[in-house]
Amino acid sequence: MSNLEKSWIGTIFSGVFTLAQTREVFQIICLVLTCLSVLLSITSSIISWYRKSSADGKITKEEIKEGAQIINDGVNQIQEVIKNKEEK
Repeated sequence: MSNLEKSWIGTIFSGVFTLAQTREVFQIICLVLTCLSVLLSITSSIISWYRKSSADGKITKEEIKEGAQIINDGVNQIQEVIKNKEEK
């Protein structure tokens, strides 16, 4: 095998491994962006809940339960995103 053939084989392997690493980096970036979007959604929901709940000057026990449910749903969404990433 000539040096030129060895060089081409090395270049091909290098390209394949770089492509695989790029895909993994892209998947991590997508995971982080998805988690950030879920966090923004949770934050928006909490702010909306707080404004609605405190409009009358007090927050009732039921309203607190509703706020806790919003947070719980958001945490479950993030866990689901991470679980789906781990399965891939």
